[in-house]
Amino acid sequence: MWKKVLILGAAGAVVLTAGILLGHFAIGRGSARAAPAWVGEVARDLDEAAIAGFLAELDHRRIQDNLRELSRYPHMATSTGDRRLVKLILDRWQDPETGLDRAWTQTYNVFLSFPNKSAPNRVHVVSPQGAVLFESQVKEKPYFADQNDTDVVPPFAAFAPAGSPKGKLVYANQGKLSDYEQLNKTLDLTGTIAITRYGGTSRADKALHGARFGVAGVLVYTDPYDINDGATPESETYPHSWYLPPSGVERGSYKNSFGDLLTPYYPSKEHTYRRPEREVEWMAPVPTQPIGFEDAQHLICALGGDVAPGDWQGALGCTYRLGPGFSPTSSYINSDVQVTVRNRRGIFDSDNVMGLIRGSVEPGCINPSLSLPDRYVIYGNHRDSWVHGAIDPSSGTAVMLELTRVLGGLVRQGKWRPRRSILFGSWGAEEFGLIGSTEFTEENYSALRDRAVAYINVDISVYANATLQVMGSPAAQGVVFAAAKQVQAPGPGSLSVYENWKRFTNRTSPAHGVIPSMGYLTGAGSDYASFMHFLGITSMDISYTYDKTKTRARIYPAYHTAYDTFDYASRFVDPGRPVPPSLWGFLLRRRPEQFSLPLANATLQVMGSPAAQGVVFAAAKQVQAPGPGSLSVYENWKRFTNRTSPAHGVIPSMGYLTGAGSDYASFMHFLGITSMDISYTYDKTKTRARIYPAYHTAYDTFDYASRFVDPAGLQGAVRRFRTAATQLDKQIAENDFADASPLRIRGINDQLMLLERAFLDPLAFPDKYYLWHVIWASRTSPVATFPGLADAVARAAASGQDSAWRLAHKQLTIVTTAIERAAIALETV
Repeated sequence: MWKKVLILGAAGAVVLTAGILLGHFAIGRGSARAAPAWVGEVARDLDEAAIAGFLAELDHRRIQDNLRELSRYPHMATSTGDRRLVKLILDRWQDPETGLDRAWTQTYNVFLSFPNKSAPNRVHVVSPQGAVLFESQVKEKPYFADQNDTDVVPPFAAFAPAGSPKGKLVYANQGKLSDYEQLNKTLDLTGTIAITRYGGTSRADKALHGARFGVAGVLVYTDPYDINDGATPESETYPHSWYLPPSGVERGSYKNSFGDLLTPYYPSKEHTYRRPEREVEWMAPVPTQPIGFEDAQHLICALGGDVAPGDWQGALGCTYRLGPGFSPTSSYINSDVQVTVRNRRGIFDSDNVMGLIRGSVEPGCINPSLSLPDRYVIYGNHRDSWVHGAIDPSSGTAVMLELTRVLGGLVRQGKWRPRRSILFGSWGAEEFGLIGSTEFTEENYSALRDRAVAYINVDISVYANATLQVMGSPAAQGVVFAAAKQVQAPGPGSLSVYENWKRFTNRTSPAHGVIPSMGYLTGAGSDYASFMHFLGITSMDISYTYDKTKTRARIYPAYHTAYDTFDYASRFVDPGRPVPPSLWGFLLRRRPEQFSLPLANATLQVMGSPAAQGVVFAAAKQVQAPGPGSLSVYENWKRFTNRTSPAHGVIPSMGYLTGAGSDYASFMHFLGITSMDISYTYDKTKTRARIYPAYHTAYDTFDYASRFVDPAGLQGAVRRFRTAATQLDKQIAENDFADASPLRIRGINDQLMLLERAFLDPLAFPDKYYLWHVIWASRTSPVATFPGLADAVARAAASGQDSAWRLAHKQLTIVTTAIERAAIALETV
């Protein structure tokens, strides 16, 4: 079966990635004029024939062999298996026939956490007399020899402190703050042990939130309702299906900040100052241990106390209760749960493996008189895994090695060289919180900010065979779309990946009609985080995934367990046709190759529409409509004009700003951001009046923010941005640049490349390390963009306090300033 997975399945990824890395950023040029050879090279544009030749060289059987070798042994960060892969990748990239121009390792001295193999972590039920009535499993049940490898790390919660707390058990659902708040209304949580299920919030938050209410220890398990669609018997789980076996345990990092915890903003080297551990606030503060749902069933199904709410129930085959403590009818009556954690923390050496293909035009050596600074397109995949990691991350590493083999061979044979340099990164210690990639961005901060064109992240190349899944900067949309249109989707029929993707998830663009939906990089789920949020580099994260309408699984069930092996992948992950590597390759070939970087329109068409709707809806739900009754403005609005949303049901209709009669036109027509032009109006079924005379009075009734937040500054910033962007866009559209100086085009490229950086503000979120991007930083509200403003308005609308509205005003200032800076970046000096 695997001969379809990464022989065929991963092939499409190569096309997509190569397509981006080898081009799709060009201003077309006219016929070349007589000039020195270096001028012709500077003016060279994308060669589509070269892309076709590159794709023909891909050997999908090699990807299969790569995956088998990469996942042969466990390779947790800094382990013997990890060091073995460092050597393997370095040897490949230094191969005299297919290697890259340069390859090297970069070692960082990083703060990590490991279990004590000689004294593993355990969970016990202890009677009042001290007898052990239950003991959790130390390791997952092996079904094949590789799962019984002595290097398989026992389940543990990385960065959780050592300790052995004992107390009454309580069930805290997903461990969200709201879950603990609900429990705290009726229960004293002090000294208890909370058992929580994965999902809903980060791993670390389950312990951090619990500690706020006095919880002494935390257990975390994967409920079969969330990952197995309810399947629990061994006969219905792996190896009989892709579902998680009862003893399967998801490992993970229990910290909320990425990068090395002791050296934020600085590369973690021997000489670097390190904060004391006691000053680190982002780690699990109490002993915490993950367990399998088989062990969780013994504990949860014996609990006493009130019945848990309906949406807290799961699929363990019993009624979930809250505790505290066990049921009087249980054999564990009056017993405590003891969590014994013996994790060790320390400083360990972790390697990144780096490889470089130098660009022919922009490495600074075409003509000594030019001294053009280099430009990089960066392709990254983390190397380390919790156990064998066949899918996460080796499916991505297997593709990367085949891409570099083909590209390196073409370079060594003198058949091709990219216009811009391509930098490859095999990141270390990603599973411990994106450490390798973050340390790299910290060390190379200045060079990357000035020179990096884009970052392509491929963590998990292939989840399944249904559809493409892309998260990324809006700037990457056009590149990904172009590549996806060139590759056929797996399965019967002749749909392209683009058309198939559109079937599964789509949205309506004012400019382009129905298009596939790209997700936003709002969190820190993989190695794109420091590139996007810290450096403001246009980034994308790409994979092929499953049909999410057919399963509740939040991710593939073997994720971070001992079952993520070559056997598991070969049985159940089946793209069926050469999609992922081909797609990846297509992107990889296009991104560094084309002459210029048309980022402006793509970036601005999609970056804000959800924000305006979410903010307006949030405010409208908090305000009571005028007149008798208790309807909110939101519900009253819905009575007069509404539409049906596939995701949210019946919602109010927001009109489209299709004209250009006011300054809001730039949001919809150029930026693609729905403008907030808001008023309270009349029932238009009862009058022919085309406008309501008391417009401003009604506007004040609708919008609390009008008392404290003056939008005039934002409107002015948008007007300035619109003017600058329109002028630059017109300049690009109306010129073929056949006679333009390469330096002039380079200047335009720099304006477009650096536009994303204009939205960085290191003071926007002072309590969140590295999250400087005011558009895409993580958020608590459901609004995808401008999270600081959206969160602040939602909190202010809920509280109604002047202090909250002042914070909203501050966030509006941050957004306004960022847009003004972006306008300045686009303006001709």
